[in-house]
Amino acid sequence: MKIKKIHVFVFLVGTFFLSASAGFACYIAKIAPYTDAINRYAAQNNISPALIKAMIKVESKFRPDAVSHRGARGLMQIMPRTGREIAANLNIENYNDDMLFDPEINIRFGAYYIRRLLDLFGGNLSLALAAYNAGMGNVGRWKRETPMIAVDLSKIPFQETKAYVKNVRRAYKFYEGAEKLRRLLTLTSKP
Repeated sequence: MKIKKIHVFVFLVGTFFLSASAGFACYIAKIAPYTDAINRYAAQNNISPALIKAMIKVESKFRPDAVSHRGARGLMQIMPRTGREIAANLNIENYNDDMLFDPEINIRFGAYYIRRLLDLFGGNLSLALAAYNAGMGNVGRWKRETPMIAVDLSKIPFQETKAYVKNVRRAYKFYEGAEKLRRLLTLTSKP
């Protein structure tokens, strides 16, 4: 009986690592073209690269040409009005809204904007993500009307925003885990 349990355990562990490595390969293929920009702008804005990857996954599924039904553009789905505001803050000359389809610009703007929202909401990731999705004015009002919103996501009145925050946080954990797995595999593959 004990041997059967060991075989089942070995099978389950092997299956886990096989599926994890397949998922990891897919992760590498989709994120690879943007890794340098993600790392650069994450460092520049003192945020985790895994957060940017998670936001890109949820926002556009890694499509630099994505356009939302509301007009948000690119990998991190920046609204043109927000893009113009960020371009002015970063002193980018000759900016135009089509530049949001350039992954380098889009990631730079998205990282800058989420950093700004994190600062505005005291480092609260859920509120910053909610503001990224629903607007800082809405989240500021929600926070004033329902102070518990800062710790209880069920208090977010927009279902889309509630789902967005949950999905980004889930993807964030995945990308953090994928990065740990990548480091582990790198360490174990060295002679």
